[in-house]
Amino acid sequence: MVVCKKILVCLSLLLVCLLAGCGAPLLSDREIVRAVFFEKSTLGVRAVMLLEGKNAEEPAPETVLAEGPSLMQALQQAENRLQGDVFYGLMDLAVFTDAFSCEEIRSAGKELWDTLRPVPRIRTLLLDSEAAPADWKQGTGELYEQITAGSKRAHFSSGLQQLFMQEKEYALPEWQGTGFGFVFLRQGREAVRYEAGLTAQLSAVLRRQSDRLDCRIPEEDLRLRANATVQCDAQPSGGAVLRLTLRDIKLSSGSAAAPEAESRQKLENAVQAAFMRIRADTAADGFDPLRLHSWTFALDGSRPDTAAARLELVLES
Repeated sequence: MVVCKKILVCLSLLLVCLLAGCGAPLLSDREIVRAVFFEKSTLGVRAVMLLEGKNAEEPAPETVLAEGPSLMQALQQAENRLQGDVFYGLMDLAVFTDAFSCEEIRSAGKELWDTLRPVPRIRTLLLDSEAAPADWKQGTGELYEQITAGSKRAHFSSGLQQLFMQEKEYALPEWQGTGFGFVFLRQGREAVRYEAGLTAQLSAVLRRQSDRLDCRIPEEDLRLRANATVQCDAQPSGGAVLRLTLRDIKLSSGSAAAPEAESRQKLENAVQAAFMRIRADTAADGFDPLRLHSWTFALDGSRPDTAAARLELVLES
C-alpha cells in the first residue's frame, strides 16, 4: 500500500513537471525572434534577425546580422551569434528583397517551414531593395513597425505555406517604402510588379489575398475606401466573369461639387482599367495568377480562356 502511494506521488510530480514544461528554458531566457529579413550579399545571402528586446525598462528590439552561401546557412550563422536558445514561436514576418527569383523564394519558404516550424499566421512578403535600410542594425526595428502598420491597413494575406503549395506561380505583397505594391511571380519567367495603388490592391483582392481597397486614384481625382469580395462564374462563351462587390464605400472627390453618380462612374472606369491592365499583363502562355481555372473547374469542370475574362463591378451603399 505504501509502495502504491509512493508511485502515485511520483506520477503526480512527473505530471506537474510535464505540465509546467519542466526542463525547458523559460521563454524569458530565450532569444525570441519576431522577424527575419533576407537579401543578396557578396557571400550569397545576408540574414537579418529581429529579436524581442529584453530590457524591461526600454524593450527596444535587437538586430543580429550574418551571411552565408545559402539562406539557411546565413540564418544558422545568425543563431550562432546568440547566447540563449532561439525561439521562433512568436515570429510573424519573413521578408525577401526583390533580388531573389521565384524559385529561390519558393525553396527558401519550404526550408523555413520545414526547419523552423513557425506559426501558420506568419506573414511573407517582398521588400523593394530601394526601401531596405541603409543600416540594418539601426533601421530594422523601424522597418518592421512600418510593415506591420501597413499590413493592418491593407488587410493582406500572404502566408508562408503558399510558397510551396503552388509550385509554378504565386503572388506576394511588396513593401515599397510608403505602401504595398503587389507582385505575381512565375517559375522561369519575369515577375509582374505593380506599384502601390489601385492596380496592386485590386490584384490582391482578385487573388483573395485581401478584402479591402484603400487608395487614391489620382487619374480620376478620387479617394477610395471600401470592403471588397470577389466571386467567379463561368460564361457560356467559355470565358469567366469575376464579380467584384464593394461595400461600405467611402468615396471622395477632389472636386467637392462632383455628384455622387459621377464619382461612382469614375470609380468604375478606374477599376475596369486596372483590371484590363492585370489581364493584359498576366493572360499569356497559360499564366493564371487569378486562379480562374481553379474557380471555374470547381463550378462546372471548365477551363476558361483567361484572356476572355471580364470584371463585373457591384457597388453597394
